[in-house]
Amino acid sequence: MIKKSINEYLITVIVTLIVALASVGWCVFSLEKAAREHYLSSPEAREKVDERKIIIGLIAKYERRIRHNATNYANFSKLGNLYDLLGETAEAEKNYKKAVALSTYGIFGTFFDLGNFYIRQDQLIKAENIVNQVRNKRNKAVQSAKGDFYINLGDAYYDEGDYNTALKGYQKAYELYKFANKSDKLRIATARIFDAYDAIANEHLKGKRLVGAIQELEESLKYSEEPFITYKLAILYMDVDPALAYKYIRKTYESDPAIINFDIYEKILVDAYRYYENAGMAPEASLFKHKLKLAKKFREKYLIMPDDFGIEIVSARIKKHLFGDKKTAIVKFKIKNNTAHNVNLMYIDVNAETNNDKSVVYKKALFTRKKPLSAKSDSKPIEIKYSFNDIPNIDYTNDVKFSFNITKKKNVRTVNIYSFKIEK
Repeated sequence: MIKKSINEYLITVIVTLIVALASVGWCVFSLEKAAREHYLSSPEAREKVDERKIIIGLIAKYERRIRHNATNYANFSKLGNLYDLLGETAEAEKNYKKAVALSTYGIFGTFFDLGNFYIRQDQLIKAENIVNQVRNKRNKAVQSAKGDFYINLGDAYYDEGDYNTALKGYQKAYELYKFANKSDKLRIATARIFDAYDAIANEHLKGKRLVGAIQELEESLKYSEEPFITYKLAILYMDVDPALAYKYIRKTYESDPAIINFDIYEKILVDAYRYYENAGMAPEASLFKHKLKLAKKFREKYLIMPDDFGIEIVSARIKKHLFGDKKTAIVKFKIKNNTAHNVNLMYIDVNAETNNDKSVVYKKALFTRKKPLSAKSDSKPIEIKYSFNDIPNIDYTNDVKFSFNITKKKNVRTVNIYSFKIEK
């Protein structure tokens, strides 16, 4: 009897567990189904489904064209792009290759399509081999496109942490853009070159190879004396060569003094002063003592410290226009001088941002010696207006952001002192 009761108890427990597990499984299934249905009904999912339908329709269109004309490279190139968008890499590669094979002399876009496709597939050597087949050295448009390819190739190597190979790609792009007279793209290549040199220098510093880091940074200066590079060199030379440390900090000071930590600048000047004093070079020591005084005056006169200034918003509103989707944000503000000194000159710019639009809505030089912003006082109210199209899109937001930036010297970058948002 007791044995029978135990068996019945065990059966009851097992059945209860089975029912409980089944219930949990059903709940999980129901929740997953509900979540899937909710996602599929969302605008984002519908948009993806619609995009896929459009791409599939376009594929059918170009395949029909190919059935009527199987020798037109452009149709295969389009198909490669479309299959690439769908993530069908095997079909994409097959069509890109057909486009290359059918390209007539002088058609190089197909090579770049296939090369960039291989970059996206992380087949970097294969990508470069394809583009190396483009031999036309005098066509500026072709060389510019080749420069674009080498920027992409350099970025792929950079993302893998192979900074030396990335640098070679960026340098090739630089030379190609230079030949093609593409000044805007040349600036992009130059920035990438500096990033690569900086990354290589950082690898040297991690390995405690100071000389290697310095050599890489100095090598980069043949492209341009970039302030962040000269500043880094000044810091690296601080405990090695005071004269060279001053040389590079001075270059930084002349081009972009706002990036300098003036405690570091003053230390470099003090070290240089002591270096020349200990060497018995009195004129040089006297010169650096004078430079130290000038640096301290510059700091007091032009540098903006945290909490030196503030912004007080007097009023802020959004005005709707009678017709269309245009609106205007109207803001009235005061500048607060929290310092114990009068401000004779200040440069201010106010940036506004909503959705994908960014604009400088106010840019002006304020105050004079005759009419300064007095110590511990506020300016008169200043009103600014920003008109924008309030048309909803994918990046739609519900506010307008304003950023207030100031400097006390024209060639010194501005400092953000305040930001705020207005609800639309």
